[in-house]
Amino acid sequence: MKKKLLTTVPHAVWSALPRHHHHAPLPGLKSWLIDHNSLTHRLTKLSRGDLRVEVLNQVYTRPTVEEAAILRLGARQFALIREVLLKNKSHPWVYARSVLPFNCIRGDLRHLACLGNKPLGAELFKNAAISRSPMEFCCVARRNLPATVSNNESWSETGGRYESSVWGRRSVFRIQEKRLLVSEYFLPAIPLLISPFMTVPLAEPME
Repeated sequence: MKKKLLTTVPHAVWSALPRHHHHAPLPGLKSWLIDHNSLTHRLTKLSRGDLRVEVLNQVYTRPTVEEAAILRLGARQFALIREVLLKNKSHPWVYARSVLPFNCIRGDLRHLACLGNKPLGAELFKNAAISRSPMEFCCVARRNLPATVSNNESWSETGGRYESSVWGRRSVFRIQEKRLLVSEYFLPAIPLLISPFMTVPLAEPME
């Protein structure tokens, strides 16, 4: 699939705790952010089996400098970058960007390069040999998401002033010596998360 690559999310400041210098997520959202289990499985249950994957882009190109450093790639190395929306009906719930170096899409893992509208997460969690790094978190303004995501009309359905920002998380999945990076941004159209997207001033350090 050859399309113009969407942009990474600029101005994303990642940290080891789900906190922002102005706001913290309310508990309902925090429980989703820090959950190390399969997000695909949890969203499938929430959608009552009607979770869909819309592939926005899938292309071989150079990752960002930061992504390459996380994955220990050389400056000139290419990877498969996959950008999708996880949706229920027409409502986008999660925007995900995955960076898969070539060694992650060869041999027994070559099927990861041709998933189409199948969720990557479902395939990863089938592999008993996989491990996951600790999460990193960020809170970014809506305007900094790719236009395909931020301009979606479903944003307006939340109807509140708190829709101006979203929380994201990222982690590295390891399969033997192979590493791939997955970043996920939780969009306000998730029905059970509409109220937790309301952020409150951070009064105390989070546990």
